[in-house]
Amino acid sequence: MRVRRKVALITGASDGIGKALAIEFARHQVNLILIARRKRVLYDLKNFLESEYGVHVLILAKDLSSPHIARFIYQKVTASNIQVDYLVNNVGVGSYGAFTESSASQNELMIDLNIKLLTQLNHFMLPDMKFRGHGRVLNIASVAPFHSGADMAVYFASKAYVLSLSQALSQELRDSGVTVTALCPGPTETNFLKSSFSFVFRGKKEQVVFSPDEVAQEGYRAMMQGKPLEILGKNKRLPTAVKVLPRRLMTGVVEKVLRRK
Repeated sequence: MRVRRKVALITGASDGIGKALAIEFARHQVNLILIARRKRVLYDLKNFLESEYGVHVLILAKDLSSPHIARFIYQKVTASNIQVDYLVNNVGVGSYGAFTESSASQNELMIDLNIKLLTQLNHFMLPDMKFRGHGRVLNIASVAPFHSGADMAVYFASKAYVLSLSQALSQELRDSGVTVTALCPGPTETNFLKSSFSFVFRGKKEQVVFSPDEVAQEGYRAMMQGKPLEILGKNKRLPTAVKVLPRRLMTGVVEKVLRRK
């Protein structure tokens, strides 16, 4: 009897952490549904993963900020009779600058991708996982939720939402066989970082702590272990620091860090 391969659905899978996660799942013989905007890049990744690891890859080249996209994804998956065992909410966007001078459209995009899409995909996929009695979710958060971020107010707030929602869902589902993991990496060398927070690259190279492969490996491990929260590297100290230091002081420190050249 052939054993059914597990299936992982990954958003923002065309590069960076999303691409690294796709490779990590493929290495473990997990079939994939990869979603991002760039069709040609997704096809190249699909061809590589299928030839290198022998997994089956379904790609959906879609703008994940589109209205009702989460419902479309869920209906596409169910209509294809695909059972999603692992949901990875990776796609996200950020921007740098004072809130009063920010673009309304950019703020709406951050809310749509970082909060709305993630919430809706969890809402559509989790009931099926709970009904089956097994499933795992990996929500990519950040170290941002552990303090406020002046000059990156909406991005930090959106990631605080991801962490809070993930921990609440983890508690709600604790006896269901379904786990929800919030992954909190620090700065990672990706196109996302270069495009959204290019100021990081004006300083020393050492400011970039993690590679996408490191984040993917740690995230995969934490998800498979069913950990509610995984903070990477030295950032594990952040929750303790937040408890000890006044919030106003932490906000000021973060502002100085973000503004240094």
